[in-house]
Order: sequence, then C-alpha cells, then structure tokens
Amino acid sequence: MKWFKHISDSLDDPFIQDLMDDFGSDGYLVFFGMLEILSREFKVESPGKVELSRNYIRRKLRLSWHKCSTILKFCEKNRRFFITENGDKIDINCPKLKDMCDDWTQRQLRSYSEVTPKKPRLEEEVEEEEDNNKKKKKPVSDLVLPDWLDINLWKEFKKHRTKLKKPMTEKAEEILIAKLSHLKEQGHNPKQLLITSIERGWQTVYEPKGEN
Repeated sequence: MKWFKHISDSLDDPFIQDLMDDFGSDGYLVFFGMLEILSREFKVESPGKVELSRNYIRRKLRLSWHKCSTILKFCEKNRRFFITENGDKIDINCPKLKDMCDDWTQRQLRSYSEVTPKKPRLEEEVEEEEDNNKKKKKPVSDLVLPDWLDINLWKEFKKHRTKLKKPMTEKAEEILIAKLSHLKEQGHNPKQLLITSIERGWQTVYEPKGEN
C-alpha cells in the first residue's frame, strides 16, 4: 500500500482528542505511526494484520516499549487496534485499514476476493447458523420516536452502531434521543448531528465546537 486515507479533521475526532489528552504528541505518533507501519506491511491475503517485534516497534517510534505498549492498549480499548502478545512478538490487527487504503490496493483486494474459492458449507453449519439467528431475534421495541427525529436516519445510525460492534439497547436509544433533544433545544440540528457522527465513525453525537 502506497498511502491510506487520512481524514483532514482527525484532530477533532474525540478518540484522537482523548489520546492526546492522555499521552500528548506521543499518542498521535504511536497511532498514526502504527498505521504507516501496517500500511507498508499490508498484504491482501491478511489485510490490516501484521506480526512485529517489540524492538522493531520501539526503534521505529523512538519511544520506550512501556510507552508504546501503554498507548497501543489504549487504542485497543477504543477498538482501533486488536493486539495479541506472544513473547517478543506482537500481532496487530486493524480491520478498518482495508477501507482506508489507496485505489490500487482496493482493486487488489477485490481481485483477491474474486479468485479466492469459498469453502463449501456443511448442512449442519447452515442449520446451526439459522438456529443462532433465531435465538438472536429480539422482541419489537416499544420505544416511541419523537416527531422531529428522522426515522430513516435513526435506522441508519443504529446500523452504524452495529457495524462498530456497539449495537444500541433500548435504554441507550432513550439516552441518545434525550441528548439530541437537549442539543435541539440549544439550536442544533439533530439530523446534521447524526449525519456527522456516522461520517466520522462516532458512537454518539457531540455538540459542534465553536457554537453556542
């Protein structure tokens, strides 16, 4: 991979702000430095996954391993990286990296997925999956949405949360709707707040900065 997409307002991302609040510029260095390393080692067979030694990471980032490890664990807690330590070796996985890669690499990924044969599924596996899906079905929610809330956009936001592996409970919906109602009373547009959260990969909505 020659390059990856870097959002121009990353410094306004709540995760980046928390990262720099806790670790200063070292937090920014470790996060984006690791993205650069993962991009350089990117393979279509295992996108976003790489095995590195502690010493390699320490030398590349010019920080102590303790500092690197602490920051990486913070990133893992926020689901940016997934890390497995095996002695001196560190397995790092960034699933979202394949969505951030350059156009050439995107074409390589599509070509690889088209030529890679899918394993045939056993009948037992299909039946087991169907049973699991039935168990996962939840009762219809009794939550009543306010008239000012765009129902279709709300559904899209719930799908967005599910993709982040943070599906919303009915209680979480009530809390977020109350937050949106409060921001609406302050003059903010709930629809735009939800759209911004989806675009930036946020789990919730935030009051726009620099506005009253």
